[in-house]
Amino acid sequence: MNRDTTKLKIIQYNVHRQYGVMAEMLRRPGVENVDIIAVQEPWISPHNGNTHNSTKNLFHTILPDVEERPRVCFYINRGIDISKLRIHQYASRDIISALFESETPIAIHNIYNPHTDGSAPNAQYYWIQETASSQSSTRHFIHIGYTNK
Repeated sequence: MNRDTTKLKIIQYNVHRQYGVMAEMLRRPGVENVDIIAVQEPWISPHNGNTHNSTKNLFHTILPDVEERPRVCFYINRGIDISKLRIHQYASRDIISALFESETPIAIHNIYNPHTDGSAPNAQYYWIQETASSQSSTRHFIHIGYTNK
């Protein structure tokens, strides 16, 4: 399959920690044509701390490297040149970023806001917004997430 390297096809999905939802998402027709899947509340195996990936031949799975159960993850299509990809980890299970270095650099931030009581989101979220504002002339920013609002 020839990939269109001038566009990224991204989908966002909150699977609510459900194995069946996660598995169904990865079986959907056309998923092989998606470049990035940004997942919030991924199902995490109680046995190995990893998430479900029935499409290991199609996607790299990227989870935050944190002690607590991650609430975000990326599936990155194996057709993407990962030598141009850098994952930015935060001291948070709620945010992960994929930075693509190309002619027009792109930063994709996958954010989960667990707050439903009206309290402020994770402080890292504000840093991401400030960085996006200060670097908007040199990099494109895409914020994907689930805000529970």
